[in-house]
Amino acid sequence: MSPPNQRCFDFLFHKVRILVVDDEPEICEVYEEILSLCPLYRVDSAASIPEAKALIRKNVYHVCLLDLGLDDLDHDELYLLRKYGRAMKFIIISARKCMETGYLIGCLGGTVFEKPVKLMAPDIPREINEGFLRFLATPVATAVEEDAYIGRARQALAEKVPENISDWAESVGIGERYLRRKWRDWIGCKLRHSLYLYQVFFAALAHSCAEQYGGPEPNLCGRLKLKRWCDYYGRNEEELDAILDRRIQPRPDPQKKSPKSSWCYDVVRSGKTARPFGT
Repeated sequence: MSPPNQRCFDFLFHKVRILVVDDEPEICEVYEEILSLCPLYRVDSAASIPEAKALIRKNVYHVCLLDLGLDDLDHDELYLLRKYGRAMKFIIISARKCMETGYLIGCLGGTVFEKPVKLMAPDIPREINEGFLRFLATPVATAVEEDAYIGRARQALAEKVPENISDWAESVGIGERYLRRKWRDWIGCKLRHSLYLYQVFFAALAHSCAEQYGGPEPNLCGRLKLKRWCDYYGRNEEELDAILDRRIQPRPDPQKKSPKSSWCYDVVRSGKTARPFGT
């Protein structure tokens, strides 16, 4: 069976929303031009922290590419990561090496790429894709301690991409009904919708990377399955778009603090650190 072409995923056009924050307009234009080669990505840009905050209040973003070194009188360079690092994936672009800052970025959930960034390589798109998939299974309220079963369900979703809810519940070790109720309470949406979105975006993003950078095609892209996926999105478009548009509650507005602030150490002690689930 021949693999599908990119147009098979047209129903996912611009569903992955990316914010680029850099004070050099030319750099923003380059990011937008290259990232837009993937039709699933929609890319916006901001030239300052206040402009980025305004866009985040207005729109839901799944991933942020942030140039390290932006700050102003009211915010330090890691303000956006501190406030929104639980709500979206941050990819930090840095021209300097600093172990302390790098460690702090990792503790806050960010990933660091050193300049010059190879935009035509697959590394950044893979981080974007991983961050977006993590968003699909992120609890709506990130400031509270995560339920153990939800943690296991998120890990099973990322590691196994279950074929159906029965397999998913079995891998978690609880009944389907209990998992459905837990998932709705914590993640804020129907279990079957989350599984569908993870399956279809896992396949679509992997297919896009294979098209642009080479590599194996995902094993989820048969024509019949693609048609079922497309039909499912058409029947449930309003609910599925609402999941992609849901706002993950950020942490309270952090004040300007040094890397040795007690808040940062609390993040480290909590164990909810930089590694996306499933890695």
